[in-house]
Amino acid sequence: MQRHRALLLACAMAACAPPKQPTSTRTSTLPSSITRCEAISDASHLGSWRPKVDEIVSALEGMPETCVPKSVRADAVRACAKRVGRSTVMLSMSLKTAEEGGADCDESILTAEWKSRRWVVAHAFFRYGSKFSGSVSTIELHDGKPVLFLENHGLVESCGRRSPPKGTAKEDWIMLPAHVQKFLCEWGG
Repeated sequence: MQRHRALLLACAMAACAPPKQPTSTRTSTLPSSITRCEAISDASHLGSWRPKVDEIVSALEGMPETCVPKSVRADAVRACAKRVGRSTVMLSMSLKTAEEGGADCDESILTAEWKSRRWVVAHAFFRYGSKFSGSVSTIELHDGKPVLFLENHGLVESCGRRSPPKGTAKEDWIMLPAHVQKFLCEWGG
């Protein structure tokens, strides 16, 4: 009887209690507007930096809206990352449009690292019926805080080759090697 009481007391003191559920209000369910969620392979990144999901979400807060609306982007990235086991993901969604043939878009979240600098890059690809477009938005992290580094709209493959992209300081841009410029600026890296 004494031993039974000791076991009950130990269980009452949390040794046998079920694990506490996280108190976070973050969702692990993809928003209904997201039609596909995929992992991005390590080969699609520049450098070895692989941030945690919260670092990606924090960086995306400073990024302009591209494909996935800001109102669902954080939840979509968290849920997709949980589903695929990676913090860098591709999200797809259908867009409401009056155009015949419908519209959809894919947004791929990639990372880049060069020397001590780190970036989060969102490549968005849009299809409106038989028309295609794309954009690249790049955030640089300064002490963990997101700062918009550049935006490139359209499927432009010469972004930054002759001059820095709009909004990017020339001195900063020319210090980067060509392969880093290409990854940060061109659609499809």
